[in-house]
Amino acid sequence: MTASIPNRYCYEDSVARMLTEPHLASLVQFSIPRLDLRFFDILAEDGFDLEVFSLKRYLGYMMVELYGLHLTIDLLNTLKVTEGLDQPRTAHEILEMRGFGKSFEVPLRWLLKRLAEAGLLATKTGDGECTYQLGAALPQTRLDWLRTELLNLDSDFSATVNFLDAAASLYPQIAEQQISGEAALLGKFKLWADYFSNSNPHYAPNNLASAVVAANCLRPEGNRILEVGAGLGSATEFLLKTLKQRDRLAAISDMQVTDSVAFFCRLLQRNFESTYSNLPLTFRDFDINRPWAEQRCRPQQWDLVWGVNVFHLAQDLDFTLREAFEALTPGGWLVIGECIRRYSGEPITMEIVFQILRSFVDVKIDPQTRPTHGFLTLEQWSSALTRAGFVSIKVVPDLARLSELMPPFNLGAICGRRS
Repeated sequence: MTASIPNRYCYEDSVARMLTEPHLASLVQFSIPRLDLRFFDILAEDGFDLEVFSLKRYLGYMMVELYGLHLTIDLLNTLKVTEGLDQPRTAHEILEMRGFGKSFEVPLRWLLKRLAEAGLLATKTGDGECTYQLGAALPQTRLDWLRTELLNLDSDFSATVNFLDAAASLYPQIAEQQISGEAALLGKFKLWADYFSNSNPHYAPNNLASAVVAANCLRPEGNRILEVGAGLGSATEFLLKTLKQRDRLAAISDMQVTDSVAFFCRLLQRNFESTYSNLPLTFRDFDINRPWAEQRCRPQQWDLVWGVNVFHLAQDLDFTLREAFEALTPGGWLVIGECIRRYSGEPITMEIVFQILRSFVDVKIDPQTRPTHGFLTLEQWSSALTRAGFVSIKVVPDLARLSELMPPFNLGAICGRRS
């Protein structure tokens, strides 16, 4: 199947100017590779809107990766970590040498790993510990220039760079134990609302993939849907929009939109009740980490349980997935929209924000089933769903094929069925 790519996203028109500027390709040993257009053929096979997954936005996505790398270099310079990397040192040794608080070891490890992945730090593993060493001075950062180039390409990416900048600005104070990430960042409502919005081209594809998969999993009629971790409702919006485009809204017999934050539930109700007044929508608080039956969720009650960017926050993932399994009717589907690591522990740019939040870090770890906090690999998700009892497990779109054509691509929806 050949993808129908809108003319305004023509590859040559979108990128010719940028790729002919030599300083772009030479920055920090990083270049924006030419995108193999088979990438869009694969997306089209799964019915995705190519105006959301556009060539122009591919460039923006890659520019965010480059921006995050420069921001990481800038942070390590600001924290004066590089001064101690003239010889091999572990993250813990650097932490003690700089006098940082113990809780800062997690984000520090992430910063070091990100530069090692970019080939800017040498690593060596022995006795279970990884050491890092700087072989040469780090390249000069060009954050202002990158921000300008990115926003000239698409100003809607401002939500992403603003979020990254705000989190990075807190690192020195968090390292010195002057503030916590939660206290400083969770109160910045506009940053969160702007980032987790369908107007943000860096985030919207996650909602789109999940909504398409969720819509495909519904029965012809009488569907009872439970959405968990709805936040401010951007994923909810995409699902309802998708069903409306397919003339399938009448297929919903009951839909409960939930979040663990009661304030978000009130906002969701205000934003959706008037627009979809004819739908059987309910908005209430719900915590995936507590027993579901204690929260008005009966066994075999739902035909679809779904959530976007919430299940990786489960404190005990096996418990939460099993609760979701028990809540589904036979034949019902679980759909999980997630950022998916290509390999265990892979540093992902937006973790600059999340590594300083306890809710992201403080989860049950198991060396065999869940060796790291935060995002999981496709294999780890598949194993977790299998342990919970799910069958017909798959990821949409096909990340195994897409990642070969666009290595940083890591968004998808994992789904599994209760037999």
